[in-house]
Amino acid sequence: MKFEVGWDGQSRASYAHDLHPRLCGCASDGRGRRGQRESDSLPEHRQEQHGRLNILVNDLLDVSRIESGRVTLSPQALDLREIAEDVIGDILRRSQEENRPMALSLDAPKKLPAVYGDIERVRQILGNLVDNAYHYTPENGTITVSIHSPNGGHEVQVDVTDNGVGIPLDDQTRVFERFYRGEHPLVLATPGTGLGLSIVKEIVEMHKGRIWMKSTGVAGDGSIFSFTLPVYDKQ
Repeated sequence: MKFEVGWDGQSRASYAHDLHPRLCGCASDGRGRRGQRESDSLPEHRQEQHGRLNILVNDLLDVSRIESGRVTLSPQALDLREIAEDVIGDILRRSQEENRPMALSLDAPKKLPAVYGDIERVRQILGNLVDNAYHYTPENGTITVSIHSPNGGHEVQVDVTDNGVGIPLDDQTRVFERFYRGEHPLVLATPGTGLGLSIVKEIVEMHKGRIWMKSTGVAGDGSIFSFTLPVYDKQ
């Protein structure tokens, strides 16, 4: 199955909506007769296919909503440390369930200025970056989420650092392009659409923030993905 970058928003939305009922199955809530999700009873290879299609549908719908201006934010004062703890906890549980050892840590002061953002979308941003670090870092690797407030305290910066496969220098200008994926075996073995980082970038910019990455391009040196969000102004 091949997807062209040239799809317009209507094509992406139509394709995603066409796929959605196939993922849900006959039951309207996607569950079997005994309340079990249908995907849970599928053979392992079918579960993997189901997972890949689910990622594709969600990403295509997000792109379509962003392009059509149908993504509305509900900004409020947010505690980034609390969101980071939640995201890290989720990945640690996955690490245990998948028997894939990974050291995750949070480096953030207890007192951080609140940021102004939509809680679900901010969690999506950080969740995507930590999830990528988890997928693209070999077993027994390390992932660190660092949070601080630079630039006179007008914004809060989050850095997600790993010691994974890294990103080749020639590929770094394309990292936030739609449908781009690297060619490292660990990347190719991971379900994905190549849309996640482009979606994250647009959501960060909708929050008036910035996003960038750094990598030496050497496997084992890993990558650092950073983004900022504006500090909440009570006035």
